[in-house]
Amino acid sequence: MANILILFNASDYAAEPWLAAGHNVLSVDIANESSGLPRWIETTGNHFKVNWDIYVTRRKLHNTPWRMPDFVLAFPPCTDLAVCGNRSAAGKLAADPNYLDKAVDLCTWAAEYAANGLIPYLIENPVSRLATLWRKPDGYFHPSDFGGYLPEDDVHPEYPEYIAPRDAYPKKTGYWVGNGAKLPEKRPVSRPTGFSTQYRMLGGRSAKTKRIRSLTPRGAAIAIYEANKELLT
Repeated sequence: MANILILFNASDYAAEPWLAAGHNVLSVDIANESSGLPRWIETTGNHFKVNWDIYVTRRKLHNTPWRMPDFVLAFPPCTDLAVCGNRSAAGKLAADPNYLDKAVDLCTWAAEYAANGLIPYLIENPVSRLATLWRKPDGYFHPSDFGGYLPEDDVHPEYPEYIAPRDAYPKKTGYWVGNGAKLPEKRPVSRPTGFSTQYRMLGGRSAKTKRIRSLTPRGAAIAIYEANKELLT
């Protein structure tokens, strides 16, 4: 079985298709890096979660089976890169003149790490300044573009009041791929035009709303796996 490295992964959704196929998954989450949780949490026989500072991760990966993974997925935070964040850019710049460089570095180091071993990779980030500060994405998608991978009677298992069935909501997102990784194939479902109705309820800075906003759409997770599973055979 293959070793899959998933960076900035705060939920199981991105990992589930790979785990179901029997692959080993290491999920690195920076959200709880100071929480005091154990460094390793084995949730199943082939899924491991770790709470590491991402810069520490660069060093520690060399001492794990994921030193040379077979596939890399990354869902880096977009807080400092989002277009809507331009309104607070002056304050962020005053607090840290290098904040943009650091934000871009979080997004690109996965590609750089994968490049060293010619490892296929896919990086996801909502529409942001990353396209100009790094490079243009290889494709743009909305969660609803992959809703067809979910059953017709789908209901979100955690937040049905916020996330529409079959991920039928808009959120323009860029995907960057390299080293042979493939973009997921669309299986769109209809969705309301304009802004996502549930995302209008997800403003603010609470831990709950941040988590919901960052969840990987389940249909997209399946589509990414389906597009790239042949690379692991």
